[in-house]
Amino acid sequence: MAAGQANPVAELLEELSPLHVRYARGELICREGTFVAGLQLITQGLVMETCGETAQRAAGGAAELLGAGDVIGPEAVLSVPEELYLSSYRSLTEVHLLFVDQTALNEALANDRHLAATLIGSLSMRHFRLRNALLRSSLAPTARLRSALLDAASISGVTAAEERPVSLPPEIDLRVLGDLARLSPTQVRRGIQELPGVQAQDGQIMLSFEEVLAWRTTSDPDEPSEGLLNDG
Repeated sequence: MAAGQANPVAELLEELSPLHVRYARGELICREGTFVAGLQLITQGLVMETCGETAQRAAGGAAELLGAGDVIGPEAVLSVPEELYLSSYRSLTEVHLLFVDQTALNEALANDRHLAATLIGSLSMRHFRLRNALLRSSLAPTARLRSALLDAASISGVTAAEERPVSLPPEIDLRVLGDLARLSPTQVRRGIQELPGVQAQDGQIMLSFEEVLAWRTTSDPDEPSEGLLNDG
């Protein structure tokens, strides 16, 4: 969600007198396998979600970026609620959340169809992004990096500017992009050299939306480009 844009889920949750919670950069918000006490909505900041506590780029590991409007603890709204978090969440920047406990959430969803429908819409968009991330995993490395760059820009609220590059938040560095694209920082650095309109200087990643959007891979998705994978 773009910076400054109203969040309909947040507006509805505010009616339930939620707790306003703040996390400093780098703090663990909740860990996979711990108890789900309720629903948390991100109102400001970036959060890294990981599934599988081994190395994120190892088989079975996954990492996704969440931003304002995304929900932590979607397990809480299942028709048969999960009691344990299926993912871990850590703040990438300073993060502000709205927290509604499970009892209040269940009562509100039972009595407020508008809240239920709005929350379903938000979760559906999250499902759409997860589906795209799954499809991205079959792409060649440079195409995965391109997709991760565009997703990171969108989720962090970066918008296109005419005839000039735009900068990603400094917290989205080579390692974070690597986690999103399932690549090492070295592979990300090499991939940036192959992508037109993208550069990394002094820890800041800049991109031209027009050039990145126009780029199309010529590699077969089943045959990743060899050069990017040579660093082991």
